[in-house]
Amino acid sequence: MEVLRSPEQVSALPSCNLKRQLVLVTGAQGGIGRAICTHLRNCNARVVALDLGKVHDLVAELGLFQGICVDLQDIDQVAAEVNKFMDGHGPIPLLVNCAGLAKFEPYWETSPSEFDRQYTVNVKAPFFLTQIITQRCAAAGLPGSVVHLSSQSSTLALRDHLVYSSGKAALDHAARIQALELGSSNIRVNTVRPTVVMTPLAQKAWDPEKLEIMKASIPLQKLADPNDVAQATAWLLSDQSRLVTGTTIAVDGGRSMGGYGL
Repeated sequence: MEVLRSPEQVSALPSCNLKRQLVLVTGAQGGIGRAICTHLRNCNARVVALDLGKVHDLVAELGLFQGICVDLQDIDQVAAEVNKFMDGHGPIPLLVNCAGLAKFEPYWETSPSEFDRQYTVNVKAPFFLTQIITQRCAAAGLPGSVVHLSSQSSTLALRDHLVYSSGKAALDHAARIQALELGSSNIRVNTVRPTVVMTPLAQKAWDPEKLEIMKASIPLQKLADPNDVAQATAWLLSDQSRLVTGTTIAVDGGRSMGGYGL
């Protein structure tokens, strides 16, 4: 079983300096989102956590800058709340689209409502939230960086993953086109593409034997923990990656590269 690094261990890791910039993180209460918020806070960012439920409790617990409580399935409400925040605090130059939904089921059993549910959160929400954020940055002449959380399954044909994986593939390509169109405004867009991430929820949900089979298919024989994703995300947000745009970091131990072992 993979061992998760604690927030205390992560806080000791070298951090990018994000220079007190505002960064909005969606899906902040999930295992990956929480790790990203914690790491970006340690990187000297002012973290704005966006999620449903008790997001303000998370802000208080982690010492974040502010929280926005909104349902990403309601794009109009998202626009209203995020614009309201920017009216008071200025444009948000850094964005992490981390929120995501997944339901794995056979193709013939997938319903239109399930397709719409996953594509709304996994594709439509980051598409339009990025539009909202970057328009305000460009109008203010402010450079920016956007990171979408993708998945190794965007490049792999996995059984029962059609809706989820095709949505992540769409997100990967959306990032390339966004990077192309937003580059002249000095706004970068990239994705992070992890393998299975061992959040506390994933550790409970995955069968240990299946995890070992998964690890055996990975050249480095390791799964990801949330902080692997957080560190890659922070680097892409920072000036250290100033010439990196329209690409992806595969945090997957080499699984998605293809051709290994032949």
